[in-house]
Amino acid sequence: MKIYKIAGKTWRDKKDHVILYHASPKRLSRIGPMSSFRGHAGAFFSPSYKSIIRDWAPWVLRKKENIHPLISRWREIQDRTFELEDIARKTPEQEKELEDLYDKMEKTEDSFNKVLEEQKSYSKVFIHKVSCPREIFKAYDERMRKQRKEETGLKNLGFWAWGEQVFIGAEHLPKLKIIKVEEWDRPKTLQQEQDVWLQRYKSQPSWKK
Repeated sequence: MKIYKIAGKTWRDKKDHVILYHASPKRLSRIGPMSSFRGHAGAFFSPSYKSIIRDWAPWVLRKKENIHPLISRWREIQDRTFELEDIARKTPEQEKELEDLYDKMEKTEDSFNKVLEEQKSYSKVFIHKVSCPREIFKAYDERMRKQRKEETGLKNLGFWAWGEQVFIGAEHLPKLKIIKVEEWDRPKTLQQEQDVWLQRYKSQPSWKK
């Protein structure tokens, strides 16, 4: 892993700023509008470093992959496990469904990993640590939360369940500052993803039974 420190003031979470993370297949000197959300140009960030490891860095690494049926099915299963794991008090039926999903993932893990290895992907991913004015983050975070409540159907479940994220519009991106960049190669990215998932899997009560 390489770390590129940006010269200048050391930034940390303060009252007027928050730290966000952005994953990209390229090292960026500034973050411009490279995505769109509900008709608006901008960029996606995550306020969670763990979500970058678990969700977004691997997703970026695999962006170029051709979607194989097994990959699509695996992601559907992941989306459903996210939904069930977030339920504080599960019914016996929900507990049984979650156990069955874990079992399916375990049985297909080798085949899934083999398919991933055969697909085209990027060889590295760059994690950009970004300082964002708190008022900007708060406004967009509230907007995302409101949008999520309005889109409660299964059609959008995969998007909202995938990982912690916030979309910031193009007009506010110039106010964000990149303060550090980490370069992760493919083995490191996939190993970190596996470690975090294993930790989450073992933390579930159904696994401990």
